[in-house]
Amino acid sequence: MPAHPESLRRQPTFLLARAATMARRACGEALAEVGLSQAEHGILACLHECGPLMQRDVAERLALDPGDLVTYLDKLEALQAISRTPDKKDRRRRVIAPTALGDELLARADDALATATTRLLGPLGPAEITQLTATLTRLLGAHDPAHWSSAADPEEVKSFSLGTGASRAEEGPE
Repeated sequence: MPAHPESLRRQPTFLLARAATMARRACGEALAEVGLSQAEHGILACLHECGPLMQRDVAERLALDPGDLVTYLDKLEALQAISRTPDKKDRRRRVIAPTALGDELLARADDALATATTRLLGPLGPAEITQLTATLTRLLGAHDPAHWSSAADPEEVKSFSLGTGASRAEEGPE
């Protein structure tokens, strides 16, 4: 297969777009193996880290359209991965909480993603992966501070250790 034109290979935006396409595909395939979409995985991860949340808060934290969120929540509820209960203060609002099955599904998804990440980033060494993560986090924080400012500190970036399985699943909630 012929190489991309040199003029494109010198463009950071082109390189980021190609890497994003590869990463999106790898993540999508890994999560499909456990029956989740990337958005559904994000919802479970959000609930795992934050605890029960209002639907509106989940949508805001993940930058998801509230209308789309309902579709994802319907599927997760059908899988018995979450529960939706009326808020005690305002019964019109729903509180979303992970279930034990949801926690198990999240752990399986995290393991699948760790394997996909190992395959995708295998050509890089641990220091390069840590630097890549810090650089991408800083870039995202500069352009979307509402969702990335608290993670933009390079001291908070945890390195991903290739070949160790899920990196976050073992941490549990803080």
